[in-house]
Amino acid sequence: MTSRTKEQIILKVPGNYEKTFKILHFRKFTSKNKRMAIIVEEVLSKQIYFFIKGADEVILDLTENSVAENAKKIRTTTIEHIDSYAAKGLRTLCMAYRILSQEEYDHWFKTEYRTRQKTLDESIIDTAYDSLENSNQVHLLGGTGIEDKLQDKVPKTIDFIRESGIKLW
Repeated sequence: MTSRTKEQIILKVPGNYEKTFKILHFRKFTSKNKRMAIIVEEVLSKQIYFFIKGADEVILDLTENSVAENAKKIRTTTIEHIDSYAAKGLRTLCMAYRILSQEEYDHWFKTEYRTRQKTLDESIIDTAYDSLENSNQVHLLGGTGIEDKLQDKVPKTIDFIRESGIKLW
């Protein structure tokens, strides 16, 4: 990613050229849904993409019935990598995507998103994205392992809690 604003994302892609994506919608991460999502439109081709990033178990469940070519191989390899990352103590995440036709996006926007948006309740608006995820068209991209360093003084605090007789998991 070379640039990001509230309206667009610019990526440098193989071949050393840039692609610009218009941000259409953004689903915030919550501890309840354990994932975030973004709907973007590639400016030149007008192709619409729905990208999801989140907890590996959530994304793996969403992509379990993917009909993508090599879906089983990608899934098996990703699970191997995720297990390896977790064994090293890394925080794991998976990514997935779905391509939306203009008609599919328009229908979703009118029937799912706009209807829920009228409520002004973030948790109800958030469920509009669920309908895009309930399909065999959500494809696993892969997984990552991220070192999640503790903030300053956390180790001392944990030691203090343990010394006080409180058990931590």
